[in-house]
Amino acid sequence: MPLEFQTIVIPFGQGLEERFADSKVPAEKLVVAENGVIDKLGSVDVRPGFQDMDTDVYDAGGGATTTLQPITRVLGHHDETIVIADKLLHTYSETAVQWVEKDHAYEGTVKARVLGEKGQDAVQANGDVVYCGGYYAHVWRDYVSGEIKVRFTDAVTGARFPPIVVSDPRSVTGAAFRVVAAGTRVHVFYVDASTNELKAATYLTAAIETAATTTVIGTNVDTAEWIDAYSTTTGSTIRIFVAWYQDNGATHAICANQWTDALVQVGVTLAHVTQNSAPIAITGKINYHVYVAWTPPTAYADDSLRVLRIVQSTWALALPSTAVDNDVYGVGGNEVRACGIVSTSTAAIVVYEIRKSAGSARVPELRARWVTSAGALGDGMVTRRIGMLSKPIIYDGEPYVVGYYHEKSHVHITNHEAPGYPNRYGYLLHVRTGTTYEIGEQ
Repeated sequence: MPLEFQTIVIPFGQGLEERFADSKVPAEKLVVAENGVIDKLGSVDVRPGFQDMDTDVYDAGGGATTTLQPITRVLGHHDETIVIADKLLHTYSETAVQWVEKDHAYEGTVKARVLGEKGQDAVQANGDVVYCGGYYAHVWRDYVSGEIKVRFTDAVTGARFPPIVVSDPRSVTGAAFRVVAAGTRVHVFYVDASTNELKAATYLTAAIETAATTTVIGTNVDTAEWIDAYSTTTGSTIRIFVAWYQDNGATHAICANQWTDALVQVGVTLAHVTQNSAPIAITGKINYHVYVAWTPPTAYADDSLRVLRIVQSTWALALPSTAVDNDVYGVGGNEVRACGIVSTSTAAIVVYEIRKSAGSARVPELRARWVTSAGALGDGMVTRRIGMLSKPIIYDGEPYVVGYYHEKSHVHITNHEAPGYPNRYGYLLHVRTGTTYEIGEQ
């Protein structure tokens, strides 16, 4: 009677035997191996083959199928074939003979490298950079002298101009400078601590070595020095929006005004009376809305992160104040380390980072929330894996931010490799929105 199929263990080793005739080869040696590969000592596996994937259909969920968008990358991971089509990641299912959508996939590629300042004479935490007219303008604070400096770097040749001192030495620290590009001009906004004025130093990319012109943007600037500036262009029209916190001893207000690319003021300065002043962010679009976000420095009755809206064409306050997040104040005070805002034509998204300040430990969090022009709160997200490095941007209708990412950031803050800080790598991150969630709890 025929024997039943049995599994026989044959200990293969050391590749093909080519020294002896086939009849004299020991049982544990191989004479011929087709499409085989020794993946570890004593084990032979089938070499990955090649076959046509004769379909561009993928499972879109719920039984529905559709076709792939143009493929931008094809990757291999172990036994999986992976493609990135548009902004989606798919893997191929041989059993279903179709692609399966797995997740969103975004990639940031390095277009150019800009050599920034380094060493003990540079405080990189408050650095800022723009591209304008063939040059990169990098702004930083000199740790030794306290001066704010700007250095221009040729974007083509990499030639670096000598650093230019923007402001006089100063003793007050803070997020006291911003740089924006407007046409052929680079404007460095900073706080003059000697006069409590918000000023702008303007440089022409056609004549970088020419001395800067200085314009006073605002007065009675609070010594906390939280300021922000944003430049936007529609056709040939350029507008620069600036926001700061004003303190004249009696009135505390969030102030904002707008300027042309040559720093000619458009309209009047708008002031919204408030007790709050800490990280400030401003954004807007010509002929649409301008949004200002800010957070509290200390515990007030109203200690939420808030947003106001201004009509750009009339520069009138349209949305006085809307609370976006009521949980930004901890044991040691305001916990918002950084704040940014970017808008579409109808809404804005606020992205902000919360860190432990004092008292009980609190894990790092990156939070985001949409707010409409009418003040209605939309979708948001909370994750404990990300630290914010840049202001958010809108690309193809989706928000992105450059930030830290750490696979351990969802654990308690004291378990981090560097307590309170994720790793030192920067990533281009897609700020996912939808039902508010925390990574690790889905």
